[in-house]
Amino acid sequence: MSKSSKEKTLTIKFSHDYYKLPARLPFKAKLIQLIQFDKALLSKEFIEYDTKYKDGNYPLPNGMLLILVFLFDDSIIFTTIRRSNYSKFSYYQNNVGKTFECIELKP
Repeated sequence: MSKSSKEKTLTIKFSHDYYKLPARLPFKAKLIQLIQFDKALLSKEFIEYDTKYKDGNYPLPNGMLLILVFLFDDSIIFTTIRRSNYSKFSYYQNNVGKTFECIELKP
């Protein structure tokens, strides 16, 4: 069995079909950077870009957040903001450079 067939498929779930996404879900993208940030330091424009979907904007919690930077189709960068805690930071940090299946979270 090859190494790639033993690797677990990494997934990241999106609760909505956000305008920022470069393609219709599902699709694959490579995680290329992880940034930890306090929400208070993010511009209103960046929050608007990252959280906007058809019915409004997803509300972000206050405090520390993770910004995940993905590369789609070797040329399109997009981000997603996630809550930050030690386990999430560690998980994403250990998977920088790997490809994720981007899927829609079904209610």
